[in-house]
Amino acid sequence: MELRDIEIFLTLAEELHFGRTAERLRVSSARVSQSIKQQERRIGGALFERTSRSVRLTPLGRRFRDRLDAGYREIAAGLDEAATIARDSAGSRLPPSRGRRTERHLGVGWPGHHPPWHGRKFFSNLIPCRTKQPERQSAQVD
Repeated sequence: MELRDIEIFLTLAEELHFGRTAERLRVSSARVSQSIKQQERRIGGALFERTSRSVRLTPLGRRFRDRLDAGYREIAAGLDEAATIARDSAGSRLPPSRGRRTERHLGVGWPGHHPPWHGRKFFSNLIPCRTKQPERQSAQVD
């Protein structure tokens, strides 16, 4: 199972709406649906009860969410910590060829298209950030 599939499952478990999940993760609703169907096939049971009007977690889905959530938060914290250390020690972001791929995989925008990389948490769209973000300093041009 890919990290992105875990993100999709956990976001859908929170939103309980395919469209909002897709919008939040910047993927298509079809991608959300395909990912959930693939996970259900792999597990061998339904994770969500779907009707034309609602989406609800099944008992299996609730248990799966509870087990994945703690591990996912640890992964996210590890990635955030590593990115902070790398940024602070190198003084710059990743080289463009690696940065774009990493940002796309983690659902983070590239400067000019979404909020800038610097100072942004990897998984801020899924995990509430409880730490205060550093204030940005404006650059002065001579």
